[in-house]
Amino acid sequence: MRVATLPLKHRIMHIFEENKYPLTDEQLILEYRNRVRDYRWTMASDSGIRSRRSELVADGYVIDTGRTELTVSGRHTILWGMPWILN
Repeated sequence: MRVATLPLKHRIMHIFEENKYPLTDEQLILEYRNRVRDYRWTMASDSGIRSRRSELVADGYVIDTGRTELTVSGRHTILWGMPWILN
């Protein structure tokens, strides 16, 4: 794991833990943007946020909940969550 990716991964985990409900990538990106404004977090690209979330899935910290939700454009997308919060 590269050191440069750790802060963003920790911030993404913080968002899931703070919200206590599953999020789509679209919702996760919006929540991250809100915290950039509110907490003065460092900006991250949409693809960077999705990539770090994907790494958290590979590491077992975030899972596919088996549920989907519609995006703003009307397509189905995965709801992601943390296993210990979903149980």
